[in-house]
Amino acid sequence: MAAALLHHVVSERKIENGCEYFKFTELYVVSGFDITGFIKRLEEDLAFVIQPKEKFKRR
Repeated sequence: MAAALLHHVVSERKIENGCEYFKFTELYVVSGFDITGFIKRLEEDLAFVIQPKEKFKRR
């Protein structure tokens, strides 16, 4: 599993307007592994997380 092969360092964490933000300064990957799928999933997760909360309110 690609996620088990990663290690990241969070240098900054803040909560603003009800959203939690992280700033990653370092990302270590064991060489020889293809993490393309993991990066694509991470991008999808981040795109979901950064959307304003108003879009997810029930109507």
